Amino acid sequence: GAIGKWDLGASPPYHPLQRGFDEFYGFLGGSRQHEPATRDMGPYNTMLRGRTPVKETDWSSDAYSKEAVAFVARHKDKPFFLYVSFTAPHWPMQAQAEDLALFADVPDLHRRTFLAMMSGLDRGVGRILDAVREHALEESTLIIFLSDNGGPTGPPRAAPDAPFAYGQ
Repeated sequence: GAIGKWDLGASPPYHPLQRGFDEFYGFLGGSRQHEPATRDMGPYNTMLRGRTPVKETDWSSDAYSKEAVAFVARHKDKPFFLYVSFTAPHWPMQAQAEDLALFADVPDLHRRTFLAMMSGLDRGVGRILDAVREHALEESTLIIFLSDNGGPTGPPRAAPDAPFAYGQ
């Protein structure tokens, strides 16, 4: 299974289902908003289940971890490979209010948003690890965690509701 950011080609021959994956939930492009979709993201950033567009109602890290937990539950009785590519922390810099509140003491809004996005990512990874434990797969599962350091973050915002600009 492949969940999250694909970014390895959006034309039909490069779709995850054509590249060895049996299940796919995510998008084909390189980045998309983290908050639930409020606008059309275009063909490379539309969320897909397989090849079918879906409207995601959760924040990205929560959506990917929810899908991963369900995948583990469906495949717990046989060997599986699951690739989960979270998009946080990556531009656009967006975080849930609850996660931002955890870092209210950080004066720099840009840093606070980055930390809040990391908190959402950590929560999602924790949910996946909990699912592995819940199904007694911990002793027979290899988990590899990698990071690309988050990609560009853009210049700082003047206020929490100001848009981020692509840049740095």
